[in-house]
Amino acid sequence: MLGRIRSKFLGRQETRVIVVGLAGCGKSTIVYRLKHGKLDESEIIPTVGFNVECVEYRKMIFSLWDLGGAPETRSFWKFYYQDTQAVIFVVDSSDVKLMEEVREELHRMLTEHELWDAPVLILANKKDKEPKMTPREITEHLQLFALTNRNWYIVDTDAKASDLSVANIHSGLDWLVETLLMPAAHRQEKARSEHRSRTASTSHAIVPTA
Repeated sequence: MLGRIRSKFLGRQETRVIVVGLAGCGKSTIVYRLKHGKLDESEIIPTVGFNVECVEYRKMIFSLWDLGGAPETRSFWKFYYQDTQAVIFVVDSSDVKLMEEVREELHRMLTEHELWDAPVLILANKKDKEPKMTPREITEHLQLFALTNRNWYIVDTDAKASDLSVANIHSGLDWLVETLLMPAAHRQEKARSEHRSRTASTSHAIVPTA
């Protein structure tokens, strides 16, 4: 109710988004940067349970639900899926050892009925760390090409960069706004079209051997 009143008063659409990922991937830092712009690490506390922040961006008010990523808290994510309109899934791009666990959590979450139409923005965070995986490598590790009817987008980020343009968080948010403003039927067609394009691009990238 308060969300609808706030949206009507400000003339912007309010959207509920869950921000998830394994512990230590940078979720809370990303939410803090989206809320405040600047970075103050003394104000950032790892999330236990959940934290909610409202962020006004372009034509939307994002209600960001930052959910704790520790193993013992991930089973509670499902209690926050209802009425969720989009997912921001944060990945530590410097930790290849966790990619299998990340993939399992992502695909398990996307089988939930409440999230059947939710666009997924994957933020490959910690791009400043070495060694790190590229967005393409993470796409393959997470088997994102299997999401044939799902709107998804991946972008590499550095949430702790002092310069917001280097942090590169808002480019993902731009995609999320544009996708959410589409009618549901158009989003589905866009997902299928992008899947065909990505599949074609992948097959062309394979060089046949003699």
